[in-house]
Amino acid sequence: MAFDIINWYKNAINFIKDVRMELLNVTWPTRKDTALSTVVVVIAVFITALFLWLVDMIILWIVSLISPS
Repeated sequence: MAFDIINWYKNAINFIKDVRMELLNVTWPTRKDTALSTVVVVIAVFITALFLWLVDMIILWIVSLISPS
């Protein structure tokens, strides 16, 4: 039992060391790249929302033609 806990602890420490070493190799985006990506995502979300709204309105119009109330 104690051996399992010690082994688990050693594995956890090795994992954390490996993660720290990998984080040193990461190329982080610049502030400009992050801002540009954010703008692209916001525009894509707006276009998608507009498209879904348009499809919803068309479906609503078709349903109202089929079953007038």
